[in-house]
Amino acid sequence: MLRLAILPLWMIVTAYLVLGSLYLSATPHGRTPDERAHVRTIEQIALNGCCPVLEVREPWVDYEDHQPPLYYLLLAPLYRATNGDLDALRTATLVLGSGALFGAWSAMRALFPNQLWVAIGVTGFVAFLPQRLGMVVGVNNDALAETLAAALMALCLWWLRPNSYVQPLWIGVLLGVCFVTKLTLYPLAAAVGVAIFLRARRAEQPWRAFASSALAVSVPAALIGGTFWLRNVVIYGFPDFLAQQRHDALALSLSGQPTMAQWIERRGVSGWLEDLIGTTFQSFWGQFGEMAVPMHPFTYRVLHVLTALACIGTLYTFLSRARRLSREQWDSLVVLGVALLGVAGAFFYYNLKFVQFQGRYLYPALVSIALFYVSGAAGFGLFLRDHTAVARRFLSLTALSAALSGAMVVFALYALYRVLIPFLV
Repeated sequence: MLRLAILPLWMIVTAYLVLGSLYLSATPHGRTPDERAHVRTIEQIALNGCCPVLEVREPWVDYEDHQPPLYYLLLAPLYRATNGDLDALRTATLVLGSGALFGAWSAMRALFPNQLWVAIGVTGFVAFLPQRLGMVVGVNNDALAETLAAALMALCLWWLRPNSYVQPLWIGVLLGVCFVTKLTLYPLAAAVGVAIFLRARRAEQPWRAFASSALAVSVPAALIGGTFWLRNVVIYGFPDFLAQQRHDALALSLSGQPTMAQWIERRGVSGWLEDLIGTTFQSFWGQFGEMAVPMHPFTYRVLHVLTALACIGTLYTFLSRARRLSREQWDSLVVLGVALLGVAGAFFYYNLKFVQFQGRYLYPALVSIALFYVSGAAGFGLFLRDHTAVARRFLSLTALSAALSGAMVVFALYALYRVLIPFLV
């Protein structure tokens, strides 16, 4: 029975690898965001060791040297073994990205252990989102970051279950690994903190339990992340422990990257907000070729409608099923909500400095976003089941989730053959 229950996961992973291979073959070298700069960072570590220093070189192609080093350390041996073969690096990145599917599946099995359809829908959404497929076939640290983000959420949700076998030390170690992978993962620390609080308040001595768990999480996280932070302080000076001050200074002087102030001067505040929301939404679903190849405007209009319907469906799901949720499930939903708010808040904050309306920066909270869309689709199924005898008899939520995953596959194929290939190849 257990093997049968995980069969959908392996089917999704297989389909992800097949689709990813197609996207990889169709995407020209250097046509994913900052791919050449990420390769340069891997090359420097492979040839000279860890870690490169962010500094001015002409031409300035090493602007990713400030990134946390884990992804580049993992791919450096492959770079040496293949003499820098880009397709090998891309394939490894695609495989690293598959870990997010296992994390999403595990998180949903922890949250809704008796509702397999939720895990199917959420994992399928994560696997077949066109923009994500377009990113995991390029050399960048997003794929590993998304895998670690999903794994961190899964660990937190399993820890919140009664009689959990998960130890807070494990969460601390994984959080520390996130710290040395990508800065977009840092907001997830807030979700971890909320998980610690929610778990501790169930104990007989809540504050003692909170202090114990917080210590078990923060010490390994600080020790692992601290190696990166201390190194940056030594090189770039205090308080630039994330190398952001050095990066921002060079970006302003050398890259010509537009700032919020420049954008508002040209488009006004309303124009900036319109572009922030509109371009972020578009690039969340699919805007390829270093943001230069969007899908047809009609596609985005359809997605606007579907998102509005998802809001309605999610509201019905919440109102009709809220009383059936256990305390642990409520706690888990709060953690997922805090993760989404933290990631979205950090994205908004960064855009107060530089204009980076790229929806992929929301992917560390992709499990939460996928759950929203799956809940929205389920809401209409639940409405029909609650109000019609035929639907109660014949409409299966598992079949509905499988259909949603299938629709995402079709959408990914459409994006590949009608958008990416015609305009990039």
